[in-house]
Amino acid sequence: MKSLWRIGLVVVPLLVVAAVFADAAVCADEIGVPQDSAIGESLDGLQRLLLNPMDDVVSVNTGAWKMNDAYVSAANDVAAKLGCTALTLGGDAEQPGAKGDFTVSGSVAGETQTIGLWVHLTKEANVAQVGVQLADEEGESLVFLVPADWTGWKWVEVDLADVVQAYPQTDKNRVVDYPIQNVHVAWFAKAAGPAFLTVDSIVALTRLEDTTESSNTAKWSVPERVDAGNTLSASVYATNFSDQPFRYTVRYSLQRDPAFYSQPLPDPVFGSDHAAGAHSWLVFDGKIVEDTGSTDGKLWTSPTTNYQKEHYTEALQFVDLGQVRDIRKMTWSSGDANHTWFVDVFASEDGETFNAVPSLKGVDHHKKWGWNEFPMEEPFRARVLKFRYRTAGGRENLIAFPAELGIYDGADDEVIALPQVGPVVEEGTVEFDVPARSFSTRVLSFSRPLDSGAYLLGLSLEHEGSREHFYRHVFCNLEEQPELITKDSRIALNSADVDLVPKLRELGVGFVRFENGKWPFVSANPHQYAFNGEVAPWHLSLDNIFQSYHEAGIGVLTYMFLTPQWASSAPADALERMRASFPPQDLSLYGEFCFQMAARYGSVKHPEDVLLTTDKRSGMDLVKYYEMWNEPNLNPSPEATWGGWAAPVDTYYEMMKFGAEAVKRADPNALVTSAGYAGMSTDVVDPLRLYEYPDGTHPLDLIDLINVHFYSGHEPPETCRTDGNAKVTSSTTFPENLRQLSKWRDRYAPEMPIWMTETGYDSAGPFGTTEAIQAARLPRVVMLCLANGIEKVFVYRETGSTPSQHACSGVLRNDFSRKPSWYTLGTAIRQMHGVNGGARRLPHPDENVWLMEWDASGKPLLTAWTVNGTTRLGNELGACTVTDSFGGTAAVDGTGEIEITPYPLYLTDFAGLDRLGELRAEYDRREAAQAIRLDKIAKLRKYLFDFGSTERVGRDSYEGHPSDYVPVLSTNVRDEENAFGFDKPALRDDDQPWMGNAKLDRDGTRVRDHVFQFSIAPGRYDLTMKVVPFSDRGQLNVTGVVGGPLTIDVQKDDPVKTFQIEVAGDDPVLGVQVNNDYGYFRWIRCVECL
Repeated sequence: MKSLWRIGLVVVPLLVVAAVFADAAVCADEIGVPQDSAIGESLDGLQRLLLNPMDDVVSVNTGAWKMNDAYVSAANDVAAKLGCTALTLGGDAEQPGAKGDFTVSGSVAGETQTIGLWVHLTKEANVAQVGVQLADEEGESLVFLVPADWTGWKWVEVDLADVVQAYPQTDKNRVVDYPIQNVHVAWFAKAAGPAFLTVDSIVALTRLEDTTESSNTAKWSVPERVDAGNTLSASVYATNFSDQPFRYTVRYSLQRDPAFYSQPLPDPVFGSDHAAGAHSWLVFDGKIVEDTGSTDGKLWTSPTTNYQKEHYTEALQFVDLGQVRDIRKMTWSSGDANHTWFVDVFASEDGETFNAVPSLKGVDHHKKWGWNEFPMEEPFRARVLKFRYRTAGGRENLIAFPAELGIYDGADDEVIALPQVGPVVEEGTVEFDVPARSFSTRVLSFSRPLDSGAYLLGLSLEHEGSREHFYRHVFCNLEEQPELITKDSRIALNSADVDLVPKLRELGVGFVRFENGKWPFVSANPHQYAFNGEVAPWHLSLDNIFQSYHEAGIGVLTYMFLTPQWASSAPADALERMRASFPPQDLSLYGEFCFQMAARYGSVKHPEDVLLTTDKRSGMDLVKYYEMWNEPNLNPSPEATWGGWAAPVDTYYEMMKFGAEAVKRADPNALVTSAGYAGMSTDVVDPLRLYEYPDGTHPLDLIDLINVHFYSGHEPPETCRTDGNAKVTSSTTFPENLRQLSKWRDRYAPEMPIWMTETGYDSAGPFGTTEAIQAARLPRVVMLCLANGIEKVFVYRETGSTPSQHACSGVLRNDFSRKPSWYTLGTAIRQMHGVNGGARRLPHPDENVWLMEWDASGKPLLTAWTVNGTTRLGNELGACTVTDSFGGTAAVDGTGEIEITPYPLYLTDFAGLDRLGELRAEYDRREAAQAIRLDKIAKLRKYLFDFGSTERVGRDSYEGHPSDYVPVLSTNVRDEENAFGFDKPALRDDDQPWMGNAKLDRDGTRVRDHVFQFSIAPGRYDLTMKVVPFSDRGQLNVTGVVGGPLTIDVQKDDPVKTFQIEVAGDDPVLGVQVNNDYGYFRWIRCVECL
C-alpha cells in the first residue's frame, strides 16, 4: 500500500507507477533534467538515477528545526516538471532562520557526483536559502545551499565536491564518504510565518562499479487514494543500467476491486508457490502431528513442538506437493527464529524413499528473521520434501518451524497474467525508449472520473520477450457526510489523538471512547488537580481535547484509569510499569478524582470550595459518559506483572462504588459504565449482580450501561470461540455469546444498553493477520454486535501499525495513511446510519453465507458475506442497489448471481419485496422450531464439575442454554449426604495463574488412584472431561456405565475426551479414575442426550 520510493530503500528501481490526484496538471515525460546541466550533459560512464519523482506524499519524511506543523502535499496548482505532479513542502517558521529538513531518499548506490532537483518558489514562499543536505557512510551531515532569489521553477544542482558540514562535526573529515546514506531537501525561512516551496524530480549522477546484474530495472509507486470525481493519472519510470538504449511496452488496466484482491502474483522466473495449500505435517517424539501452519498461506501461524524442558534434539516436517516437480527455488519465512537451528532437506518422488539434497544440508536458520532463500545449487525432483530441524548439539525446550515455506518449479508450465477482479474502468498501452545509463518517464492517461470504491491498477511490463506483472490498489475516497456526525452514532472509535478530529469527521465517526482520561495526567500531588495541561511530563490538556471533540459534534466516553504515584498502594518492590495499576491506598480517593472530572466537564456548576483546581472551573458541559477503569478482570492480582489492575476484583468493585457515586453527585445527568470487561460472556458480567455491598446494593445498581470487550484475534468473528485478549475459550460462538449476554441483560437489567467499547483486529504481529483480513472482518464484527443486542460498538482503534499486540489495530497507520479497513469501516458507518435495533439472519442453504436483514429507517437493508471463500448469493430478490465494502455502488437487475466474499455487501432499494417476505417467513418458522428445541435442552439433566477452586468456577452453554459448573475441591468426599466427591480426600488443589481468566482450565485437583464419583439419573449422556495424566500417556477408568467399566486412552498434551455413555439401574453412580498414575482433574461435563 505504500510508495516504494520510501525513505531507506537503495535506489535500484523496479517499476514506478505514481497515481496522482490532479486532473488539471500537465504531465511531463522523459527525464525532466535540463540538457545543459551537469546531469543532463554527456554521462561519460556515469549513471543517472531518479532518487524520487516527488509524485507521492508518503515518499517524503518531514523534519524541521524551529518550524511547526511541517507538511507535504500535492502541488495541484503547479505544472509538474516530471510525471503528473510535484510536491509542496512547508511549515510554520517560529523565527527567521527556521529550517525545513525533509528526507527524500534513502541510500544511493555508488559514488555520487551530483544531485539535482527542480524547485518552484512564489513571492509568498518566505524562503531565504534552499539546497541539499545528505548523510554519508561515516554519518557526517553535509549541505549545499543557494540563495532562494527567483520565482517559478529553477533547476538546482549540487556538485558534491562543494558541500560543507551542516553543523560543526570535529570528528569528521569534511568530504563525502560513499555510499550516501540519505538525502534531504533543506531550506531556511526568511522570517517567522508560513514557509514553503515546491519540489520535483530529484536526480543523482553516480558512478557504479558493477551494473551487469541490473541492465534494465524499475520501481513503482502508487499513492493510496484519489478524491471522488477526479481522474487517475499515472506515470511509468524505468531505469537503464546498460550501455545500450532499450524499449519498454507497458500494458495497463484499472479495474474495480470490490473484494480487494490480495494474492501474490507468480514470480516471472520461478512461477507459483506450490507450498501454498500443500498438505504438510510434523513428526516429533515418534508422533505424527497434523499441522499445516507452514503451508497455509498465513504468516501468523507458526508451528512448534510442544514445550518440554531440555528435551528436543530434532524434529521433522513433511510437505506433499501432490505431484513430482522439478524444484528450482525454495524459501522460508521464519517463525520463532530463536528456537530453530539447522535444517537438512531430503527429497522423495514416491513419499517412501528420501534422498538428501546435497546443497541443503545444515542450512542455518538460527535468528534468520523474515523471508530467506535456501542455498540451492541445482534443481532437484521431488513430490514429498522432508525437513529435519536439528539443534546445535544440545537438548532444547522446543523447536520452531517456519511460519511459511515457499517451493517453486519455474514458470514454464504456467500462463502468468494479471488477475481479473472486476469491471475494467480503463486500459491502454504505451511504448517508450530508455536511454543508456539513464531513466525515462511515460504518462499513462486516464479520462474517466472515479467514484468511491476500491480499484486495482494492473501493469504488464514487456521487454525483448520478457514480461513482468505488477498490481497496486487505489482507493477513491468516500464522500464526507456531515449528517453522520451525531452522538447517536452506533459505530464509534477508540481515540487518543485529538488532532485527528478532522479525519474522524471524514470517516463519519460521531462518538469516541477517549483513552487518556487518566488520573496521573491531571493530579501530580495529593488533592490537587489541573486539567489544562500543567501536569508534567504529559502536559495533556483535557480542556482543549474535550472542547475540540465538542466543537466537532463528537460525543465522548472517557474512561478514568490508573493511579498517580502519590495515591498508589503499590509496595516499594512493585515493578515500575505496574505501580499505576495498583488501587489507591484509600479507595475513596478514586471518588475524589471522579468527582473532580465530572464536576468540571459535566452539566452542573459547583461552588468553588468543592473544586480542587486552581482555576475553579466547573459545569463545562463537555462530557456525559464516564467509565470506571479498564479491564480490571484481565489479570487481577497484586503479584501481576502485566495488566491494568493489580489487586483482587473485589477491591475493584469497592473502588468502583466510590467512583460511580461521585460522578452522580457531580452531575446527576451523567451516565456511568463499569470498566470495560475483558471478555463478554455472561460469567464475566455476572459479578455486577452477584457482588453485594454492605448496604445490600450491587455494582449493577450503580451503572447506566453494561460495558464489555471482545477480540477474536486470528479467528473469524462468526465462528470464534476464544477471546484472544481475555484468554477465555467458550463452548459457544461469539454470536451465540452475544445473544446470551442480551438475555442476561433482559433478565437482570431490562432496557439497560450494552456497549462493546473495544473490538477490532490487529493487521500484523502475533495477535494479528493482514491489513486485507482486518478490512474484511472489522465491519463484520461490528454488524454481529449490532445485530445481537449491542447498542453501540467502539472499534479499537484510530491509529496503529506497529506489529505488536493491539499496537497495529488502527484503521490509520502510524504515519496516518489509511489502511483498507478505513474504507470498509467508513462504508459500514454510512450504510448502517439510520439502522435501529438488531437484525435477523435470514436462511441460506450454505452455512458459510451470512445474510442479515436490518430495518434502515423503515426500509429493508440486507448485508451479505461469507466467512471464508467465494460463492454466489443464490437467493433471487430482484432488482436492487448493491454497495460493496469500499463504497462502490451499482444497480443490479437481480441478486442470484451476485458474488459473495468475506467483504460484506449492502443491498438496498429493492424493486419488490415478495421473495424477501418468503425468507422472513422461513426465518420465523426456524426460530419457532429452535425455541422448542431450546426449551427441551433447558430441561436436560446436566452434571457439570469444575475442580480446584471455589473462586474461579466455569460456566458453560449447551446450544445456547447457560449452566454453571459445581466447584469441587480436594476435600470433597462423596458420602450419604454428598452426591458427589472423591472416594477419599485427594492430594491437593492447584492453580495455574498464567492461565488468566480460563476458569475451567486454570485450576484443578491433583490425584493418585482417587476415584471421583457422582450420583446420576439413568439415561444416555454425552460425557466430556479434561483429566490430565502426569505421564505423557495414561488411561482413565469410567465405572457405573452400561457395558462398563470403560478404559479410555488419554495423552498429556491432548487430554480432553468426549464419548457417549448409558447409565441404568437404581441410584447409579458414575466414577472416573486415573489408572496407576498421578493426574489432575480439571473439569467434567455430563449432559443428557437430546
